[in-house]
Amino acid sequence: MNIKKVVKNVTFVKSGSGHLTPRITIPIEWAREMELSENEKEVELTFNSETKELNVKKVTK
Repeated sequence: MNIKKVVKNVTFVKSGSGHLTPRITIPIEWAREMELSENEKEVELTFNSETKELNVKKVTK
């Protein structure tokens, strides 16, 4: 298993109605390794509330 780690800040973007939306960017190298593209961009997010861990997985069709 090849685990890579990077520390990022969460950006909070305010919508027109005043609600905040959190966003996180991932390194382009990771997106390429996950074989994400403008045509294949769907990912599944899993959040573990006990460990406070967020996982990202490419959706395969």
